[in-house]
Amino acid sequence: MKKVGKILLIILIVIAVLIGALFILRFINGKRTEKLSEFHPSESIINLYTGIDRDDPLRSNLDAVEISEIKGDYINGYRLLPEKVLHPGAVVVFGGSEGSSNFAEAAIIAQRGYEVYSMYFFGRENQRPELLNVPIDFFEELYVYIDENAVNPEPLTLLGGSKGAELALLLAAKYPALVDNAVLFAPASYVFQGLSYTDRTPRSSWTFKGEELPYIATMPESSVLGKFMLDLLLNKPMKLIDTYVSAVAIAENKETAAIPLDEIKANLLIFAGRQDQMWQSAAMGEMIRDNYAGDCDLHIFEEAGHLFLGPPAMSNIALGGAYEANENAKFESDAILFEKLEQWTDDK
Repeated sequence: MKKVGKILLIILIVIAVLIGALFILRFINGKRTEKLSEFHPSESIINLYTGIDRDDPLRSNLDAVEISEIKGDYINGYRLLPEKVLHPGAVVVFGGSEGSSNFAEAAIIAQRGYEVYSMYFFGRENQRPELLNVPIDFFEELYVYIDENAVNPEPLTLLGGSKGAELALLLAAKYPALVDNAVLFAPASYVFQGLSYTDRTPRSSWTFKGEELPYIATMPESSVLGKFMLDLLLNKPMKLIDTYVSAVAIAENKETAAIPLDEIKANLLIFAGRQDQMWQSAAMGEMIRDNYAGDCDLHIFEEAGHLFLGPPAMSNIALGGAYEANENAKFESDAILFEKLEQWTDDK
């Protein structure tokens, strides 16, 4: 009996040591993640975003740019109208899975003399609450609004980042006669499963004319899922890229879930970071370029991550890239973007 008691005591001690070690590792990894997630913007970045209020865009103080709210049956966002519009056309800007309207990017473009529409596509009171079965036909309502209100509605340029890039490419495919140009940051070449914190039923991110668009389910191979859960247990930044790479590799519907490039007529400008840890944006950017028959200009920044600005991790999610490389990618991509926008608009 005493022997059994000693064995149980040893087992309890071992369990206690393992639990203690786990808590220590979680603490250490948490501190590392905090360090990775720190913002330390340069003076140039601070100056670039001066006057922009991301939390309440209508409170932004932009020189010579009028900001007004847009709200319709589904559309929701902001119109940024320069006091003097220097370029013809309109630029529509989308955010990503965080649910923003990417207002900061819209403001930077508007201050260059472009009429810009900074739009939400989910998460507002008149929209789908989550990035799940979002009806991309809302673009028809937005197009009518721009056509009726813009100083000069043509050419129409769409700009999106991450899930917003997935949306922008989809809209170019579904509305080829309406979209002249598309700018894709950290793009997707497929339609992926929607993102929800409340609905565990796999669904597409998007619908069109009431029908779910074919999508790749983001359930990876068991080995990848196991590694993901281990990182979660150890409080390490979670690398979602492994999930997306695995999901594409095992998907049996890759052809139907791929965004149909043969329908697109728009000029494409693509930016991606090779160190993206959210999903394989560089590889998908190359896939788009290699399979698109039209004008496609791809720029891959070898040391940058998912976001062109900011830290390599955020909220325990790995984004990738080195801080300085991400910031440099922001300035370099902006220079390319504005050169391309001038080419697209001033040639009209």
